[in-house]
Amino acid sequence: MKLLFACGGTAGHINPALAVANYITARYPDTEVLFIGSPKGMEARLVAEAGYPFAPVEIKGIQRRLSWHNVKYNLSALELLATCWGKIRRVFRAFEPDVVIGTGGYVSGPVLRLAAKLGIPTVTLANVTGLDAVPLAFTTVVQMVPFMILVPFLMVIVGGGG
Repeated sequence: MKLLFACGGTAGHINPALAVANYITARYPDTEVLFIGSPKGMEARLVAEAGYPFAPVEIKGIQRRLSWHNVKYNLSALELLATCWGKIRRVFRAFEPDVVIGTGGYVSGPVLRLAAKLGIPTVTLANVTGLDAVPLAFTTVVQMVPFMILVPFLMVIVGGGG
């Protein structure tokens, strides 16, 4: 089986992906794993230290606060988003993943979206902080339905009433 992990930005997105990869490869040694993320992010260093191959795709997020600096930054972010699709597609062609697993970070959106579009099963490992506090929030943003959503603990919805 070939697993492609899309993660980046913070250790909170990268370490869960590494933990899942370690767990699966310990039990199924024939599993091939590839990570995809930003060459400028901490994912490049952490994945290399863990001994997994890494495919670099540069992408960055949008700054929400309005300033001239952020306008320029956002234009470069949109340029990276526009050019990342071909790079991601080349990674898919070369690696031919059976499953794509996204654990968060800006790179996860385009990678999961393209995988879903190509019919490759996708898994979202929901984090419990930020945007991923609601597991479907991220998948709604990228407008695709994952094959599976994994949550690290049982989420309980508490309602009011008598």
